[in-house]
Amino acid sequence: MIVIQKSGEDKLSVRFGYDVELVERIKTITGRKYDANAKVWLVSYSISMVRMLKALFSDRLIVWETGLDPDGTDGSTIAAGIGEVECKKKELTKLAKHALDSFDDTLKLKGYSTQTRKAYVGHTRRFLLGLSVPLSSVHRTEFENYLLAVLDEDRSYAYLNQTVSALKLFCKETLQRADLSFSLPRAQKEKRLPDVLSADEVMSILCSVDNLKHRAILYVAYSAGLRVSEVVNLKVQDLDGERGLIHIRQSKGRKDRYTLLSKAAMELVQAYIRKERPETWLFPGAEDGRHLTIRSVQKMFDRAAARCGIRKHITMHTLRHSFATHLLEAGTDLRYIQELLGHQSSKTTEIYTHVTTKDVRRIQSPLDRIMQDGAGRGTDVGL
Repeated sequence: MIVIQKSGEDKLSVRFGYDVELVERIKTITGRKYDANAKVWLVSYSISMVRMLKALFSDRLIVWETGLDPDGTDGSTIAAGIGEVECKKKELTKLAKHALDSFDDTLKLKGYSTQTRKAYVGHTRRFLLGLSVPLSSVHRTEFENYLLAVLDEDRSYAYLNQTVSALKLFCKETLQRADLSFSLPRAQKEKRLPDVLSADEVMSILCSVDNLKHRAILYVAYSAGLRVSEVVNLKVQDLDGERGLIHIRQSKGRKDRYTLLSKAAMELVQAYIRKERPETWLFPGAEDGRHLTIRSVQKMFDRAAARCGIRKHITMHTLRHSFATHLLEAGTDLRYIQELLGHQSSKTTEIYTHVTTKDVRRIQSPLDRIMQDGAGRGTDVGL
């Protein structure tokens, strides 16, 4: 992206990230000068110079200062402020769409996963839709006001910090404004414990599903502690029944790992394979050549939980939390659980030590002790 603004009465500033080709182009302009402190190129201001710059960088995304582009909206540049247009139409302008497409391309080149790219582009789109100043004039205030609005929505720590990460990267890579990207505040992390199902609740959910394919999904997810994205991306070849293992390929952090394949889950999956005969994807979707979507699996789980009358706030990911907690309660070493879950840091796995009831159940409540002492002395403690 190239940002062109007025600099005083007789100068234009041209800002872009270091690019050898762009440097060579601007050097063809007579009288140009590079300001090392501001990190911009300065050229004389005139209508003919504006048109020359427009032609010189016609293949690049240009952000003009409001009113500077003499031709107005021409399909590649937009003079009006993005927020003013977008807040009225509730849709992206061509300039904003160009910027988002460029941002998405950058995320692809940097190797971000599809889910992360979708989340980052979504956060950035929402920011642009609410912007009330031209993109070329955006400052820290606009970002802080947006983040405050996100906080007012009572969003989670994870949501807010993902928003910050997305906007920082957008500033640095697309707007090429590193001066903005490192000044955004970070929210303090909440200390929340995951909801966990009891063994009886897990079994009630597993048994509430009659569809063989859906039951196989739930069996595999719980028995191996998988993320829902890992479940839908499984291929038939990833199951190793003889060794009792599942090969998880290129999951979060682009890492491979092996995790458990229980005997009960394998027997059910084999029955499902014999019936449905999946070819590539273990759990294919409705479209040919595509696997089942994450959303469809989540909806299936929600229906199963509702049938069981479970009132806890749970999702498919709760099966993963329950897997880890139940292993810990059974005496499995935390290090092994970390490996099975694919956690990079042991600190992530340690959260399950706070939800296990293994040691808590050994502690007697003082109320029960008082009640027992009172009953032994013949004290009437009944109502």
